[in-house]
Amino acid sequence: MKARKQRPLTSRQQQVLGFMREFFLDNDQIPPIHAIQENFEFASINAATSHVMALARKGFIEKNLVGKWRFARGEKEGA
Repeated sequence: MKARKQRPLTSRQQQVLGFMREFFLDNDQIPPIHAIQENFEFASINAATSHVMALARKGFIEKNLVGKWRFARGEKEGA
């Protein structure tokens, strides 16, 4: 079975990831979804959730044992 080639992050996904990193540096935790929604002025929480889920699919974030988001171990470079 061939490995699927991962698509690069979109511009907005890069912005969301950058916001998450900055929030983490200031607060020692990844931002809640509603903070992402408010920061980017998304009309719905679903838009923020979709960007977070895309970051997870692409290997930049993951859930820990208790179900909280964290940056993936050995996070990918280039974003």
